[in-house]
Parts: sequence; C-alpha cells; structure tokens
Amino acid sequence: MSELAAVRAMLSKDLFVKFSPVLLDVKNLMPEHKQILSTIGEYFKRYQDKEDLTVDELRAFFSVANPAGHKASTSEILNRMESLDLPNEELIRDILSHFVELHMQSQLVALGTEMMNGSRATAYLEEEKLIEAHKELVQSLVVNRKQRGYREHIRDIRQRNKAGALRWALQWMNTGLGPVRPGTLGHIFARPNAGKTSFAIFNAAYWAYQWQQKEQPGEVLYLQNEEHPGEIRKRMMQCALGLTEAQIDSDYDKVEKKYLDKIGDRIIIEANADHMRSIVQHIEESECPRVVILDQGPTVAIPGGSDLTGPDRLRAV
Repeated sequence: MSELAAVRAMLSKDLFVKFSPVLLDVKNLMPEHKQILSTIGEYFKRYQDKEDLTVDELRAFFSVANPAGHKASTSEILNRMESLDLPNEELIRDILSHFVELHMQSQLVALGTEMMNGSRATAYLEEEKLIEAHKELVQSLVVNRKQRGYREHIRDIRQRNKAGALRWALQWMNTGLGPVRPGTLGHIFARPNAGKTSFAIFNAAYWAYQWQQKEQPGEVLYLQNEEHPGEIRKRMMQCALGLTEAQIDSDYDKVEKKYLDKIGDRIIIEANADHMRSIVQHIEESECPRVVILDQGPTVAIPGGSDLTGPDRLRAV
C-alpha cells in the first residue's frame, strides 16, 4: 500500500519532478506502477501548465499514451488509486523518504562494487556527488517545525554521547548515521566478496588511531573464522599506513614499528571464534575491550543451534 500511495502522490507535478526518478530506479517496483509513473511523466510533459493531475484524467490519458492497451491489473491499480484515502502530508513524506533511502542504497552498492574491483576510476567522486544530491533530496522532505524540533532534540542527545563515541572512517557514514556510540550493536550484510571484512578492518584501524591520537584507553577485539590472524594484521597495516602488501613484505619490521607508532598495539586479533564459548572466553581474556568485531557471525556454533539457518543463527548469537 505504501508503494501505491507513493505513486498516487506523484499526481502532484512538484512531487513528480523531485521523486519520480527515485521511484523509477527502485529495483522491485511493480512494472504496472512504473508504467503509470511513465504515463504521468508524459502527461506533465505534454501539458506543461498543469500542476496537478486527477485519477480520472490519468485514466483517460493512459489510453492515449498506451494505444496498445494495458493489463487488467493496471486498470485495477487505477481504480484503487481513485478510492485510496491519501495519507496526510507528513506520512507521504515518510513514505517517500523510505524510497529515497532504497534508491541511495542501491546506487552506493553499485558504485562501491565498481570502486573495489577497479572497474570505475571515478566511482569515489561519483559517490560524493550522490551523497550531496541525497542530502538535498532528504532536506526537501523535512519542512515542518515539529520535525525541526525533533532534530534539535536528537542533536542534544548526540552531543551528550559525543565524548564516548567513535567516528566512522567514511565521512558520509558520520553524516548519515552519526558516530558509533557505547552500546551500539551493528551488522554488516553484503554479497560474498563484496568487502565486508575490508570494511570492518578499515574501521577497526581507524578507531584504534582515534584512541592513539587522543591518548585514550581502548582496544578492538577482532574475532574471525576465515583468515589467519597474520593476514588480518597485515591488512590492518595496509589500512593504517596506506601501503601495498609488497611494500609491507619488503621491510616488515620497519613497517610494523610505524604501524604501532600510529595506532598502538590496540587491535587484538583472535582466530577460532566459531563457538559462543570461545567468543566469551576471548572477551574475558581481553579484559572487556571497547569494540568487539565478529567476522562471519552466521558460522558461529551455539549450544542447541545445529538446525538453525544463517540468519537465525546470527540472531541467536
């Protein structure tokens, strides 16, 4: 129903101009909805003086714009649009915000994949432009005073938590999500070989660097079930110092000294974190580190959980 409400909202020319590109880019949007959106766009293009469109006008124009006819399901959708009680303006903006987020996520995943495999040299710059455009679009949805009041309240809460918070290595995450506060539980989901471990290592090195620079206590306990701890440590060095693997191997002792000078011996890497008992033991032996990263959580065995699927197993962990 939220998708249909979003399509119905596009009968306003102002909303259509701003948000139809976002809706049309949503991968799982119903084909009938996409056809209706295209027809609305054709209507506003042909009748440029019109600011709004009724469902009756859309139905009449639909036959003109689609002379080959349309599915019975499309007629049913148009009928539902006519009888739909359009939610209030605030709820419509919430619905559109949801689709804006889906649009943003899909584009960032695509650009991030191209950036990691090196197939698109300008992907990083394009991500920055995308984020700026995203900010402007989101800002256009936030207009009423109540929402501004909520934002000010949230800002106060964030200021109170700022002292114990850690910044992400990527600036757009600090802007969009805010820093990592004490007590935060996060999950990283992505396709295989999409860079989940690289993302975790990158941030672990950056968090250790923040503590080192401020001369604050803090350790990251990195638990993993795939790579040898030595390989993880080498990747930490690459992230912290910006060196290639060959540069590290050419003078490992010298590189390790630079690494420890920059972020300290603040990252504890442990293997065999494939059972809850071993995870608890590692945490206790590390004397309660400030950050715990569990790489490959769905592979962890739990008592009585042999029949659980990956997502259920992760939830239990």
